[in-house]
Amino acid sequence: MGPYLIMFAGTGSDGMLRYGLNGLSLRLFGPDLPIGTPIINVLGSFLMGLLDGWFLLRSGSSRGWRLFLTTGGLGGVTTFSTFSLEAALL
Repeated sequence: MGPYLIMFAGTGSDGMLRYGLNGLSLRLFGPDLPIGTPIINVLGSFLMGLLDGWFLLRSGSSRGWRLFLTTGGLGGVTTFSTFSLEAALL
């Protein structure tokens, strides 16, 4: 599978996760306080740092998994456009 398709799959699956977490956040905290966005962004960035460090320590690790989990997956979760949209809607 090519690298673009791998990133596409990771971004799509984790984009759906992001959508679900935003919905949960809206039910828990209401629409007046978009607290889910900063929580998801900080957690996703932290996990990306951990995963990227782990992949750097393992020289024989799969490039496909790295692209799927970090660039595609967590990149889809921590996208800045959601934050920008919610900030504009405040």
